[in-house]
Amino acid sequence: MLWQDIETGVWHSIQHNLEGPHMCAGQLCQVGTHQFSLDGREWWYTGTAYTSLVNYTDGSWHLFDRRERPHMVTTDRLVHACTIAGCRVADDALCV
Repeated sequence: MLWQDIETGVWHSIQHNLEGPHMCAGQLCQVGTHQFSLDGREWWYTGTAYTSLVNYTDGSWHLFDRRERPHMVTTDRLVHACTIAGCRVADDALCV
């Protein structure tokens, strides 16, 4: 997922870590990483963007086997509202 902040001009990238929970036996793992660039050529790694743990608004949570394919949802003014990703629980049921 790649986007440019329309206010600052800074480029951002969220990428699947490729070392997610499908390689960590269902433990809490860094799944997505964040990078930024001022010019689109030189990139700086800033750390974890999301993990295999999802917290719900009702206070519950779930540790997924897989979490990948992040997509950004924006407002009508192209402001980042939230990020969604595909998930898989241990029994292969799918969620979004």
